[in-house]
Amino acid sequence: MGKMPVYRFEVSVVIGRFQPFHNGHLKTLQFAMAKSKKIIIILGGYMLSAGVRGPWSAEERTTLIRSCFSPNQLKRISFVYVRDRLYDEKMWIDNVKGEVSKIMGDEKSVALIGHEKDSSSYYLRVFPEWEFLETGNYDGINATDIRNIYFLSRDYNKAYNFVPKIISLWLKKYRKTEHFRKLKSMYSYVHKISKNQENNLPHNVANAVVFCMGYVLLVKAKDPLRKGFYSLPEYIIKDNDNRNDCALRAIENESKFNFTAEKLELNFKLQHIFDYADRFPICKQKSFSKCYQLNLNSLPAVAKGKNIEKVEWVLINDVYLREDQMYADHYQIIQWFLKNLKN
Repeated sequence: MGKMPVYRFEVSVVIGRFQPFHNGHLKTLQFAMAKSKKIIIILGGYMLSAGVRGPWSAEERTTLIRSCFSPNQLKRISFVYVRDRLYDEKMWIDNVKGEVSKIMGDEKSVALIGHEKDSSSYYLRVFPEWEFLETGNYDGINATDIRNIYFLSRDYNKAYNFVPKIISLWLKKYRKTEHFRKLKSMYSYVHKISKNQENNLPHNVANAVVFCMGYVLLVKAKDPLRKGFYSLPEYIIKDNDNRNDCALRAIENESKFNFTAEKLELNFKLQHIFDYADRFPICKQKSFSKCYQLNLNSLPAVAKGKNIEKVEWVLINDVYLREDQMYADHYQIIQWFLKNLKN
């Protein structure tokens, strides 16, 4: 009987989106398996709606990662899904720590393994109690380039060179799905608008968050990026606009709200600027959001605006169940206001 392997750490934590899982990720996990007895893979972006930055669900990503390992190796690997908390970093950090502690129990020897490729890798430095091990970059591979090749390039087959064989087979089948066609259309739109510098890009928008009787006002818009998703009423801010009025314009234009602007302003509670770097796929964009809380005994009548497919009051508790149907960071914006209205 051979000697049992001796590991430097009891547990290795690997955090990532794995969109898609590629050869560099595989090397990282192989590195982790050589360093520790157990591996905990933290999949970020859980319950996000499908988009340019994250086309595939946590369940799909888990299946793909599992397909790359043997049954014996999988006995050492645990998967954890973590939601993004774009405007509440402490909650995200506590969430990761909590999920890891549930699996590792009393184990104290923990390594955090990854590669600091850019500012988006800052999370590797927010867990000082775990020893960070830098893996380095493998052959210059990164998931963003793979997605761009896969969804945009005529030579999309090149994308398969950067992922494990079994994942390339899955990606080939995926190209035949309706889900792929919708995402490819979104990618093409983003690419077209982004490369045309003459476009007047929407660097600033106003969003309105309206609460009433435990409901929040949401719309489904017709424009290419918001189509099919629930979103807050939104207005693109122009240079000569008064930003204080723009949230009201969003309500007026998209929901045909049965409430005067003057009455709405009397119910104004909070405002905040939301500027997460990747909140909008075309350019850097800030949302100047205002929150209104109506103290009424019935929900005001609403009707869809010109470029809106649907407008409705959605029970706040149901919004939690629809996070994967929400546009951009609008779910996160709603959560921020709910939390801060209590404070």
